[in-house]
Amino acid sequence: MLTMKNLFVLICSIGLLVNAQANSELPLTEESTLDTVMPTFQGGGIEEFQKWVEENREYPSNSLLNHITGKVEVQFTVDTSGNVINVALTRRINRELSNEAVRVVSASPKWTPGTVNGKPVQVTHTVPVVFGTNDTPPMFRGEGSIENFRKWVVKNIQYPEFIAQSELEGRVVVRFTVNSKGKVVNEELVSGSYFELNDAVLHAVRMSPKWEPATKNGKPVNTLVTLPVIFRFE
Repeated sequence: MLTMKNLFVLICSIGLLVNAQANSELPLTEESTLDTVMPTFQGGGIEEFQKWVEENREYPSNSLLNHITGKVEVQFTVDTSGNVINVALTRRINRELSNEAVRVVSASPKWTPGTVNGKPVQVTHTVPVVFGTNDTPPMFRGEGSIENFRKWVVKNIQYPEFIAQSELEGRVVVRFTVNSKGKVVNEELVSGSYFELNDAVLHAVRMSPKWEPATKNGKPVNTLVTLPVIFRFE
């Protein structure tokens, strides 16, 4: 016999089902109790995506050289087309590492979207991005410190004569890559002072002896390095 109580439960259940079917934008989380199929990434789930993140994230040079390590947590949504959207930080370390975590998650290839009753829905995930467990910085003459290379650059700059004889101050910032073979490549000026001084710093960087490359999970990798050089002639 259908009692009033049973009728009430039946009406509520039908209402929930209709709502899920009608709203293809229904936001879900990993803890959802609805009958759902979670999104898949390259044939796997969130664990497969974590592997992809680990393989594709970079270790920003300043944090690597200063041995800053830790875990950034990033929340994102897989939309009904399989795109990663609404990427946001839920746990930070510093700006450099946090920005890199957002970058790599935002660069995700397409997923297969999750579904409710066969219809695509949005699903929210959180993924950790870990820095430091199996990474080593590039080494210049036995030291994993940018300060060692800065001293070498200052010592080997060929200063323009008018600057060396003047009471001038300046700050030049250059960026370069130490590639997986330890060679300095792709030198560029980030900000500078006098044209002649900028050029002299870039020339000194290009003359750099070979480095020991950075490693990631034991394998040599390219590393982007930013080097500020401050001058004060008296």
